[in-house]
Amino acid sequence: MKDAWADYHQDMNAELFEKWFDGQLLPALARTFPGESCVIVMDNAPYHSRLKHLTPSMNMRKDRIVEIMQHHRLAVPLKNNGDVAKKTVLLQAWAQAGIPKVYQLDCDAAKAGHEVLRLPPYWCIFNPIENVWSWVKGTLRTQNASLKASGASLLYQIREVVSSMPQHFWANYCRKARREEDTHMRAPRIEPFIINTEGDSDDSDYSENE
Repeated sequence: MKDAWADYHQDMNAELFEKWFDGQLLPALARTFPGESCVIVMDNAPYHSRLKHLTPSMNMRKDRIVEIMQHHRLAVPLKNNGDVAKKTVLLQAWAQAGIPKVYQLDCDAAKAGHEVLRLPPYWCIFNPIENVWSWVKGTLRTQNASLKASGASLLYQIREVVSSMPQHFWANYCRKARREEDTHMRAPRIEPFIINTEGDSDDSDYSENE
C-alpha cells in the first residue's frame, strides 16, 4: 500500500474492485448460498460506481453530450437559429428523458441473481461492516501489527484478527446500524434543493474518467 496507515480508498480503483467482486465475491456467494439471491450492501465510493454507459455532465464538451444523446436516440434541443442549445439545456433534456444511471457492478450482480443495495451518499453509518473494519484496524494497531508488511503477511495478520472477532460484536454492529436508520427515519424532512456552481462554457475540457 502507498501509506500503510492511510485510508485504503487511495489504493483502490474500479478495475481492481470489479475484479475482486466478479472473481471472488460472487463465486463465494454461489458456494455459500447456492440457488439463493443475496442483497449486497454497498456505499457510493467511486470504485463501486463505475457506470456501464457514459452519462452527460457539465464538465463535458457540448459535442460529446450531443453524441451521447444521439446514441440514446434523444432529440437534441436547438436554438432558434438551428444551432445546438446550451449545455444546461441539453442536460435538462437528458434529465427529463429519465434515463437511469446503470452501474457495472449492479449488472454483474444481477447476472448472478443478486441485488446491490446502495447506501445514501456519506451515510456509511448505515453499514455495519464499517464498524467491523474499524475494529479490525484498531485491533491490529493494539497488537502492533505492521501494516507495512508484505501482501501475504499482512493478509495473514488480518485473517487472524477477523477470525478472533467475537460473534456478538457483529450482532451489536447490526443493531447499531438499525438504530441509526430509525433515528434517520424519525428526523424532519427537508425539501431538496440544488445550487449550480458550474459555469456554462461550451469550450471547457471534459473527462470521461469513471
